[in-house]
Amino acid sequence: MKKREGHWHDEVTREIARLGGQGILYPRDLPSLHAAVHKVFRLMADRQFQNTGVGCWCTRSEIEKAAGQLEGMRRMRDLRRWFHIDCERRNRDKREFVYRLRHRSVRLDGDNEPEQISIYHF
Repeated sequence: MKKREGHWHDEVTREIARLGGQGILYPRDLPSLHAAVHKVFRLMADRQFQNTGVGCWCTRSEIEKAAGQLEGMRRMRDLRRWFHIDCERRNRDKREFVYRLRHRSVRLDGDNEPEQISIYHF
């Protein structure tokens, strides 16, 4: 039993370190953080994502609202473990960006896609 509890403690410690929360986060914080990641995933992985592997474009405010916290962008970045995140400037005159999930196996065709500002890789 102690070995099993030790394993759980090691996993929790690694997850807190991965999130960059050593000394800030506690095991009791992880369920709410994971729930926020799932909410962001559900927003960005719409029906289109299920069929094509490419999700819908979402603004920062939409992502933060879905996450239910101001750290919504951090929760989106947590998804980089499994997906690519494409980022595009929505309006060239403003600092307004949109983001979408893309399955790692999906390659973009430059002729059919808008210019990509940056791509975050997981």
